[in-house]
Amino acid sequence: MEGLSVLLVATDSSELLAYPERLSARLEVDGYLFFRDLLPETQVNGVADSVLAELGERGWLTGVGQAPRTAWAAPPPDRHVEDEDYWQTYAAVQSLEEFHRLGHSAELAAVREAVLGPESFTLPLKVLRMVRPYTAQLKKIIHRDYAAFRIPGMLTAWLPLVDCPQDLGGLKILRGSHRDIPEEDQVSELSVNNGNWVSANYRVGDVIVFHCLTVHAGQPNQSGDRIRLSADFRWQSSHTPVPQWVCQPHQSARIPGWAELTQGWSSQAWIDIPDGVATTGGDGSVFHG
Repeated sequence: MEGLSVLLVATDSSELLAYPERLSARLEVDGYLFFRDLLPETQVNGVADSVLAELGERGWLTGVGQAPRTAWAAPPPDRHVEDEDYWQTYAAVQSLEEFHRLGHSAELAAVREAVLGPESFTLPLKVLRMVRPYTAQLKKIIHRDYAAFRIPGMLTAWLPLVDCPQDLGGLKILRGSHRDIPEEDQVSELSVNNGNWVSANYRVGDVIVFHCLTVHAGQPNQSGDRIRLSADFRWQSSHTPVPQWVCQPHQSARIPGWAELTQGWSSQAWIDIPDGVATTGGDGSVFHG
């Protein structure tokens, strides 16, 4: 196993939730906001249980632990390869209404409105990451979301669906990089030893929000036997045009569209955009998802 990177501990901004101006000021300086225990554990666990049920039916697991939930990975072949099994599994989890509903929780909406204002919304495209502990997933790409989305001021909310200690990986953020590194600079080869990288021993209920120009990366899953499950949801102003491709499901070129994925849902509100929001072209081909 490779040595784990030494990272600074992300600053908890929970105490600023009642003070939108101070919250926005911290985001402006650091490029991220971390909230410990923002979401109800029961709500996140419900989504995780549904995802784990789908993975179990498809042979991805040898078992599931409780308190905390743990997804024990089946041995190789590595299910992250882009084969038919992987995409069928991903379509199954993308069809879970509770996953998409989670992105619209009251707690997340409160943070979104505090930093972007009430005229903002959650993008229909929502990403569910299933990272197994095998070689094909050890290399993670350092990047900025703006390179793919091209949505000025967009924010991403990343959250674990199972407890995520450092050996399981999780998100790391290069603090202040949205200000300190020019937008046009290539960031993929930045040193992992830069002293401004921050992360946490994430647990269910935690959320970290970051600016679209903030440099970040998923860390490798070095657990040896567990699957990391996480979600990322993205927010933008209602006054900014939205690319057409982010109104589609994540990996829409490889999985069915909304008409099939949403069969049986109680509401389609989770994948709608507000009336009057302009859309633009673009295929998102450089999105690291």
